[in-house]
Amino acid sequence: MRGWPSLSKREAKQSVFVKFALSYLLILFIPIAIGAYQYYRTQEVLVEDATDLNLEVLRMSQDIVDRLLLETDDLVSALSVDNEIINLTQTAGIPPTPEQMYNFSLLRTSLNRYVIANKLFRDIYIVMDNSRWVVTTRTTFDLADNYMRIDGQPFQSWIDNAVRHIDQKQFFNLNDVSFGGDASEKLIAYVDPLPTGFQSKAQGSIIVFINQND
Repeated sequence: MRGWPSLSKREAKQSVFVKFALSYLLILFIPIAIGAYQYYRTQEVLVEDATDLNLEVLRMSQDIVDRLLLETDDLVSALSVDNEIINLTQTAGIPPTPEQMYNFSLLRTSLNRYVIANKLFRDIYIVMDNSRWVVTTRTTFDLADNYMRIDGQPFQSWIDNAVRHIDQKQFFNLNDVSFGGDASEKLIAYVDPLPTGFQSKAQGSIIVFINQND
């Protein structure tokens, strides 16, 4: 019987300890819970902000691409009805006369202004089927010269196949383009057959090359 009071004291001490421990744990839990809530809420806000920012960047990129495609289409439409270009595609001889070569140089200068005005244009090609000459912003070359290769094909083969299967403007994704032995590039080509001539066939084509990275 004498041991009961001491047992009661131990129980009382344990009870007090448990109360203090629970109070202490509760005090610790409250800031932890608040911190966890703030962390997850902050994470949600950051994710939402990042998503909104990415969507805005995508919208801006889409606007830029849309403007580029519109400018490209407008340019090709203007060139396809240019009387001097149509005349050259129909009359250039093999070999071209000195006067026609001079007109080629004037055409290069004219095309170069479009490339300078739009930094996304890599180059503009005017392909003349009758004479098999190609006028660009940088040079004039014969299709048979194999000046460039596209996806493993000589340019002549590639453009003949491309134009043969289209009758209106079309984009081509090119993953391996080399100019005169230069390093390979990835380009987008916007090709438009020039207006039909007297033989109800395309007299040539206009090609706008755009760098994929840009």
